[in-house]
Amino acid sequence: MICTEPSFDTVARFNELPNLWDADEAKNEQVTEETFKTLGHLFVAYHVERIFGLTLLHNHFSLEEGEILLETGSLFDSQQEIVSQPVKVDKLASPAQGFNWRIINNSYVPYEFRPKNKDLKIEFSSPDIQSFLEEFSQKLNELDLTRIFGICTINEEDFIKPGIEYTNGRKNITIPLADSTDIFDKVIEALWIFKSDSNEKIIQRGCQRVCSKSCGIRGRNHAKLHSPSHSKT
Repeated sequence: MICTEPSFDTVARFNELPNLWDADEAKNEQVTEETFKTLGHLFVAYHVERIFGLTLLHNHFSLEEGEILLETGSLFDSQQEIVSQPVKVDKLASPAQGFNWRIINNSYVPYEFRPKNKDLKIEFSSPDIQSFLEEFSQKLNELDLTRIFGICTINEEDFIKPGIEYTNGRKNITIPLADSTDIFDKVIEALWIFKSDSNEKIIQRGCQRVCSKSCGIRGRNHAKLHSPSHSKT
């Protein structure tokens, strides 16, 4: 079962997520390249590789009672940024729909949301999607990875322009990722998409969203740091 709307336990499920550093450490301890290949094969086999991506479960701050994390904006609009920030459910200007999910007891529970867009409606009841969701959940449980990975919806933008996310107060802000050879020394991969190479018959993995290391919370006794180059007034 996949839920798409906020529920009474949305805040608790979001706040249970690990911080960025702990999430990355857990991934590095448990996940191998073979793991990525196994999971990537499922996305391609069920033809959902242009619908869903694989996401690293984490948060950058906690939500308060009655809030959800709502994403707005696009890397292709005039601002060229995506902003995710807490919003009170009873203050929403329009209905919200989940786009990031974690798996709990074989159910897909949303923990990040976007304004509902009728033009980007996904047919979750389609046989391919239902079969994928069932097998993906089984595989994550089998590999004991339900606390590390989840899924998110993606669109055509995600295949064109990767983004880097940083934190400013209680906002997650994503901007286009600079074309720099040393950038990956300063970030943590957080979203992956897959595609099939028809010639070599392999599954290729691409990182489409990263988080700035300077904006994570490293350990419980460390203060949150913000990247000076991305500070805003």
